[in-house]
Amino acid sequence: MEPRLAGAVILAGQIADAVATPVAGRLSDKTPIRLSRRKLWLGIGAIIVNASFYFIFSECYACDAWAWFPPVVWYSIWASLFNIGWACVQVSHMAL
Repeated sequence: MEPRLAGAVILAGQIADAVATPVAGRLSDKTPIRLSRRKLWLGIGAIIVNASFYFIFSECYACDAWAWFPPVVWYSIWASLFNIGWACVQVSHMAL
């Protein structure tokens, strides 16, 4: 992948993180479960991080299936999901 496309992937992840961090904080505060609501969001974030981490470093499966699908979109989606999960983990862990 070209360096500018790799930068676009990183930028997509950072934008997702900037949006997800305050949203994760608000959602973890407003969760109606009184006991262990932070642990719930920590678990959700950990699942998202673990699921998406593999796809960031794997080959583009959609690119193999569809010739028109650009790899930068594939990696941007997974980098964004990783950063959303990381925001959930980070905010809920600091709130514990």
